[in-house]
Formats: sequence, structure tokens, C-alpha cells
Amino acid sequence: MPLCALGPGLTGRGSPGVLTGFVTGAEAHAFAALPAADQRAAAVAQASRLFPMLPEPLAFHVTDWVNERWSKGCYAALFGPGDWSALGPTLTTPHGLVHFAGTETSTEFFGLLEGAVRSGRRAAAELLSA
Repeated sequence: MPLCALGPGLTGRGSPGVLTGFVTGAEAHAFAALPAADQRAAAVAQASRLFPMLPEPLAFHVTDWVNERWSKGCYAALFGPGDWSALGPTLTTPHGLVHFAGTETSTEFFGLLEGAVRSGRRAAAELLSA
């Protein structure tokens, strides 16, 4: 479950910066069950432990991937040992008119925005050459 806290001066130039964190596993389910004020307090307390000089956030946002309708969990899928080697080619092979893209189909930067962009470019190239 990603957390985003914004605060003044995080960039060292007086402009707001963005701090993103993640709550995973069983802790994500427990965190998702908390009221919004408790989620904010827990996230700010953890950030303060990690970054003692961090100012109070100007804004706070939680994306609840655990209860999100379509993902029903994390922001990215995780494969076990050997799964990518076995399943990767299937994930990137077009099936009729359907082409798949997403960070999980990227051969580089798996699970990150860069991977999603790369896989989107791959799928677009496939469609343009079809």
C-alpha cells in the first residue's frame, strides 16, 4: 500500500517534495483496516523515525491497493523463483488482437514505473507493426 506525504523544504530549495513509502504483506491488511487519521499518524511516525528532520506533511494520501477493486493487492505482481523464465514469454505474446503491457511484462525495471513505460512502448510498437 503506497503512502505519499508532502512537506515543505524536502527538496532543499524551499519547494515541496514528495516522500513515498509502502506497507506490504500482513501489515498492509492491518494498515488498510485503520481509520484515515490513524493511517496518517502511523505513516508520519515511521517517516519521522527514518528522517528525524522531516517537517510535518502538507498533504497526505494513501492508495489502498488491498481493497482496490481491480488489483486486489499490491501495485505489482511478484513472481517466485523461475516463474519469470517460465511465464514471461506468455505474458508478452499477443493473443489475437489482445496485446499485454504493464510493469509485470517488462524485462527491465520490473515493478517500477520505468518498467511500465518500457512495456507500453513495446506493446505500442507491436500494434504499429501488426
